[in-house]
Amino acid sequence: MKKLNQNGIAHLALILVVVVVAAVAVVGMRIASNRANTSVTPASVSKVKVPTKFSNKTDVSNAASALDATNVETGVNPNSLDQDLSAIL
Repeated sequence: MKKLNQNGIAHLALILVVVVVAAVAVVGMRIASNRANTSVTPASVSKVKVPTKFSNKTDVSNAASALDATNVETGVNPNSLDQDLSAIL
């Protein structure tokens, strides 16, 4: 039988493993940075005090301003949310 020359195959396998690990690391860092950019920071949280009981028109106005200043996630599907709530209840 003829002996095969496989001297460089281990190096190619090692390079392939390094490339795959680097690709996974790059994708992971991009996902982590996107999550960090979309998270709610303390600066974006409303500073308006929301009353627990509404006793006058000012309390209602304060609650309305707090709701207007609140960041809402735009990726929420209301139909899916209703189905999930119905399943829970």
